[in-house]
Amino acid sequence: MKSIWYAFQGTVSSHIFLTLARPTFQIVIILQPIVLATISYMLYKRSGQIEDFATFVVLGSGIAGVWSGIVFSSAGDIDRERSYRTLSVLVSAPTELFVTMFGKIVANGILSTFSLLVSILFSVWILGVPFSIAHPIEFVAALILFLVSTNLFALTLSAIFLLSRSAQVFQNFLEYPILIVTGVLFSIDFLPTWVQALGWPIPLTWGTNALRLATEDQWIQIDFWESIGITSLLALFYTLLSVYLFQVIEKRVRITATLDIY
Repeated sequence: MKSIWYAFQGTVSSHIFLTLARPTFQIVIILQPIVLATISYMLYKRSGQIEDFATFVVLGSGIAGVWSGIVFSSAGDIDRERSYRTLSVLVSAPTELFVTMFGKIVANGILSTFSLLVSILFSVWILGVPFSIAHPIEFVAALILFLVSTNLFALTLSAIFLLSRSAQVFQNFLEYPILIVTGVLFSIDFLPTWVQALGWPIPLTWGTNALRLATEDQWIQIDFWESIGITSLLALFYTLLSVYLFQVIEKRVRITATLDIY
C-alpha cells in the first residue's frame, strides 16, 4: 500500500512540472477562461440578464477550463505516451497503470483549478461582473467533490482511450458537447428533455449545479444537497467502473500487444 502511495505521489508531483512546461496547457488554464468569460459576458449583457446569469459567466468559464485541462489529461497523456513508445512500458511496470493514469489526471486537475481562479478574478476585476460566494464552506466542499468526481470520470475515459489509435480525436469531440449537455455555460432548461438526459450521468452536471447554488443568497438547500448526493454517487460509480475497465482493457492490450501502434 505504501509503495502504491509513493508511486501515485511521485506521478502527481512530476506530472505537475511536466504539464506546466507545455504551452498548450498554459493556454487552456489561463487564456481559455478569459476568452470564454469575455464571450459569455457579451452575450448575457446584450440579453439584459447579466446579474441573473453572473454565475454562468464566472463559474461557467472557469469550470470549462477545468474540464478542458482534465480531459486533455485523460486523452492527451495516452497519446503522448504512445508517441513516446512508453505506453507499453507503463503497462508492464510493477505499478498498475490505473495508479499512474490517476496520478496524471489528478495533477492536471490540480493545475486546472487555476482556470476557476483566473475566471473569477478576470470577470470581477476586468469585466465588472457582480459575483460573490454566499456560502463559502459549502462552496469549498462542493468544489472538492466536483474535482474528485470529474477526475474519476476522466479516469474512466482514459481507460476507454487505451483502445483508441488516436485518443485526441475523441478528446476534441467530447470537450464542448459535454460542456453543453451539462449546463456549464448556460442553463440546460433551454435544451430538449432528451438532450438534458445526456448530462445526467456526468458529474459535471451535478457538481456545477452545487457550486452555482452555493453562490446564491436565496438558495434551495435541498437542491444543493441533492446535487452533492448525486455527485458523490457518481464518483463512487466511476471509481468502480474505472477499476473494472482498467483490469479488462489492460488484459486485452497485453494479449493483442498493439498499444504502441497508431
